[in-house]
Amino acid sequence: MPTQKSAIPPEVYQLKVTLLGSSPPIWRRLLVPADVTLAQLHDVLQTAMGWEDGHMHEFSIGRRRIGRPDPEDRLLEMPDVENEATVRLSGILGRVGSKANYTYDFGDTWEHRIVLEKRLPADPNRSIRSAQMVNSRVHPKIVEAFPDSMTW
Repeated sequence: MPTQKSAIPPEVYQLKVTLLGSSPPIWRRLLVPADVTLAQLHDVLQTAMGWEDGHMHEFSIGRRRIGRPDPEDRLLEMPDVENEATVRLSGILGRVGSKANYTYDFGDTWEHRIVLEKRLPADPNRSIRSAQMVNSRVHPKIVEAFPDSMTW
């Protein structure tokens, strides 16, 4: 018997993303489906922070390193990187207050702290299938990081 995909939207995470070392602080508050992959979260962060995706990046949680694996890393004897396309946000940030780091541009080393502020229940009457920026420092208006037509 075939299984049906649930019509209930995924839980929604409220994240606060802060660019470390900035004064005054630069941050974004985002609503993101909990089931996005870290590859998708990377795209959200690029848009929300105003980056142009021209540099390498990596997520780190404790000793875990997650990003885009590069076969040449083994030749350079660099530690393995988990594939961000297979790791879901809900798999790394489960508890409110959980933190992860996101590094963008290994030359300039833009370090971001990602904190899970709230876990919002799925609402069958309102599906968040795109990430939404709901508050920020520097960009005070509400904007969508992705158009509603983008589905994951």
